[in-house]
Amino acid sequence: MLIELLQRYKVVSVEELAGALKVTMQEAISMLKELDRTGRVNGVLDDRGKYICILPDEFQAIADYINRQGRVSKATLARVSTKLVDLKGVRRTEDAAAVFEAESSVVEA
Repeated sequence: MLIELLQRYKVVSVEELAGALKVTMQEAISMLKELDRTGRVNGVLDDRGKYICILPDEFQAIADYINRQGRVSKATLARVSTKLVDLKGVRRTEDAAAVFEAESSVVEA
């Protein structure tokens, strides 16, 4: 359930995720890192406290770009990644938090 929501919403506030799951922010970060470590989801935590889920085909597009270009600076990779990672369909973080809360309460019942 959590994995599907992360993949659907793509960008989620860690603070709102923690609140919806009734855990601390550090616990939410640990959960995301563990999901990432085990390969169940892939993504990055940005410096604004958001988790950005990156789908396998998006990772492949980034890898293909690097292979075509050879050496790539971090700045170039960041700029190109915004074009290769689809964030057009991203829903508002508040919507994601509401869904997390609703689905968490169903699991607890």
